[in-house]
Amino acid sequence: MDKTTFHIADYIRGHEAFHIARKRLAKRFPQKAHDHDFFEVFLIESGRTAHWINGITQYLEPGQLAFLRPGDAHAFCADRKTGCQIINVMFRTETADHLAGRYRDSIAGRFFDARGPMPEMHRLGSARFTRAVNVAQQLQTSERSLARIEEFLLFLTNRVALASIGDQSDAPHWFSEACSAAQSVDIIRQGAPGYIEVAGRSLEHV
Repeated sequence: MDKTTFHIADYIRGHEAFHIARKRLAKRFPQKAHDHDFFEVFLIESGRTAHWINGITQYLEPGQLAFLRPGDAHAFCADRKTGCQIINVMFRTETADHLAGRYRDSIAGRFFDARGPMPEMHRLGSARFTRAVNVAQQLQTSERSLARIEEFLLFLTNRVALASIGDQSDAPHWFSEACSAAQSVDIIRQGAPGYIEVAGRSLEHV
């Protein structure tokens, strides 16, 4: 799929640190996918959607939380029957770099700082899903300050997404990323070879 690039300057003014939107997705794929010059977090709030991401199509449902990086190319196509509403938060690369550096032990190489071929995605249980929606609603009505977006991202990584990992928190990053990619129907159809490909490791290692 061809792609275009979205720019943070088209969404926020110079003194603002982030943009947040709650929106319903179109029920057809756009002509082009898009990547960004910013980071993005989105949460599926209701309905279902196909999500084309870095050449793979996933099918997402409420409670799925994704941390997208600037180079990730993606596009949505909402389910024709259920539609789909998402909460979308965009923030500057400087914010991500600062948090990954300052909180290296808990963030570096994970969440929005993931280094694998696919962005990190989490499936939230009902309690964590409600928590994520509530904190996003608070962000939506707040000033667009650096302090507020940092507070939001730290809450997501420490109180929402990290909790969703559970006993797998010590799993290597490539394994977590491969499990996320394996939610795609395309990867499921490929079976073990598809999983090995997205894992980026040898059959013996996997």
